[in-house]
Amino acid sequence: MKNDLTRHIKDIFNSLGLSDSLKMFDCRYDKLPQWTKDIQLTHEFIVCCQDISLKQRLQVFIGKNIFENGKYLYWFEGERIIELDSSSVKEEYKIEGEKIEYLKTDTRLPAYIDDFIFNQLEAIYAPDFQRFEFNLDLTGEEIKKYLGTYFPRSYAESFCIFDNIFQNNVYQEIIANFKTLSILSVGCGTGGDIIGLLTAIEKHFPYISKVDILAIDGNYEALKILEQIIGKVQNQLSKKITLKTKQIVFRSISEFLIENEISKNFDFILSFKFICEIILMGRGKFDNSYYDFVKKFLP
Repeated sequence: MKNDLTRHIKDIFNSLGLSDSLKMFDCRYDKLPQWTKDIQLTHEFIVCCQDISLKQRLQVFIGKNIFENGKYLYWFEGERIIELDSSSVKEEYKIEGEKIEYLKTDTRLPAYIDDFIFNQLEAIYAPDFQRFEFNLDLTGEEIKKYLGTYFPRSYAESFCIFDNIFQNNVYQEIIANFKTLSILSVGCGTGGDIIGLLTAIEKHFPYISKVDILAIDGNYEALKILEQIIGKVQNQLSKKITLKTKQIVFRSISEFLIENEISKNFDFILSFKFICEIILMGRGKFDNSYYDFVKKFLP
């Protein structure tokens, strides 16, 4: 495992054009550097390199917390070997002097979805933060790049959020009275947030037998990709999944008209990145997009 991980990290460095040498240690069996005695070892492996300037780039690329310790950058890989609580979080887990709880950065896209989007839908990993700030006009090829780069992140964010929410006893008691759940996703794109929610529902509520989804987006190609992914997910979950998609283009929340099929009651209303895109277009500065979204959809 250690050798495979080392090769994997070296491949990442090579793909980024980085020549800085790295070292990986097994936190359980290797003789560790002296500086590691001042930090909490939370996972099987610790990776370190000496170029402090790489921190932001690596953190964005590998999706993990990158820490500094003097002249080293380091991060953890492998399985968790201890659990953190708010009392055991040390200095490296503080942001602006405030303690934060452990974030589930190890969440991964389910293997069957990973295989489907890369081998069947031909997804491509190609980060381009500026191009994908706004996704309404993505072409088919660009959607493949988005699917391979940002869909997994949306899935992980959604799953972690709902996995935490569903551990709340109040939510559990409310949902215990349901056999069917309904979801509305506004600005759904290819649906990473929807799949994350479905996975959390499958984990926490085995007695739910059916989930109805209404997904709205302005990009026709993205909706078609979503339909294919939901078809694949349907074969893996124990619940019946129904999906209805609707292509609607609107430039601000205030322009959006609630139609009859949208005016029903929903158990979950999602909008992960869409409102940010409205704001990036400049409209959020004038029409208070977050407020308008809640005001429009809360009823």
